[in-house]
Amino acid sequence: MFSCKIILAPYAKRDGSRSVCLQAIIDRKAARIPLGFYLEEKYFDGKNEVRSSHPNHDNLNIEIATAIAHATNVASLFRQQRKALTPLLFKNEFMHPAGEIDLIKFIRAELDLRSPDLALNTIKQHNTVINKLSEFRKVIRFGDLSPDLMQHFKNELRKKNQGSTVNKLLKIVKQYLSDARKKGHAFEDPFKLIKIKTFRSTRTALSEKELQRLEDYFQKKDCPAGHKKVLRYFLFSCYTGLRISDIGLVTWDNISDDLLTYVPQKTKDKLVTVPLTREKNICRPSERGSCPSSIPTPTR
Repeated sequence: MFSCKIILAPYAKRDGSRSVCLQAIIDRKAARIPLGFYLEEKYFDGKNEVRSSHPNHDNLNIEIATAIAHATNVASLFRQQRKALTPLLFKNEFMHPAGEIDLIKFIRAELDLRSPDLALNTIKQHNTVINKLSEFRKVIRFGDLSPDLMQHFKNELRKKNQGSTVNKLLKIVKQYLSDARKKGHAFEDPFKLIKIKTFRSTRTALSEKELQRLEDYFQKKDCPAGHKKVLRYFLFSCYTGLRISDIGLVTWDNISDDLLTYVPQKTKDKLVTVPLTREKNICRPSERGSCPSSIPTPTR
């Protein structure tokens, strides 16, 4: 149940005036919001209006009526969205309407908040989404969101990106909008008519013979420096199971006593230890500055 009215704060200032507040009752719990002006008790009629004896009663009554209408709209919006309204959510929406929040600024703020828990490649992808949205429109308010708007954005993405990239970027936008709803922001779902396809990549595993051919090529004296550098990372990943996001960050500091120890950038949930066998020894300490005899080394 929802109801609201205008009240005066219980404590008065030295001049006797009290803060004028909107008080909403939501399931028998109160949410009180100051409206930003003060009244002496003699000017308030107790029925949501300022008495005509106040010199500015017309303007103040307009402010009160606007506040009550806004509060009613907030409650109505939550009912339409079939979302539970709480005093905290009511305060947030009343003071910071979701319709006025800029989607681009919201994503940027959320990304800054979560970046310590995200892999570098993930952060790059999400920054790409921010850039694409900014190129599409300078400001995208939650109140502007609609299936048509999202379809236009999808069409713009298609002009410069492949289908898999388009869908990946749209999924990121959709996830941020889902998080915004979980935080109490109410707005029209812009993806209710938008289909996001799932593209399955085709992966082919290397055979042992193919892997051996790569090793043999790496060991050749005439192997170009550029090829050798790429193979150094690739082969080391093959034998240690490192993701591409991890291989570029591993240094000699991660290796001790034939053990590779690191924290995966993608999950960052635990320390991983990989044994480096003597048969495939990375290289002897005296050779750390040069290419090893068998498996490529991580760079310093």
